[in-house]
Amino acid sequence: MFWWPPMTRWFSSNERIAIAGVPLQTIDQGKASREDYLRYLRSVVEQFDLDVKTFEPVVGIDRGAEGDLW
Repeated sequence: MFWWPPMTRWFSSNERIAIAGVPLQTIDQGKASREDYLRYLRSVVEQFDLDVKTFEPVVGIDRGAEGDLW
């Protein structure tokens, strides 16, 4: 997302680009900007304590014993 110009607004509504059941809210309740969405994604990572490994290729996805993806 870093290649998008600053303050780019998404065409999709906030409801359509929200993930993991976490609502995306903006100050003016309008469509999210690049900065709004990056802030939102960081908050989702923090909320779910995700282990994000930047610039590493995905070589496989396995389902754990409890149904978690690894």
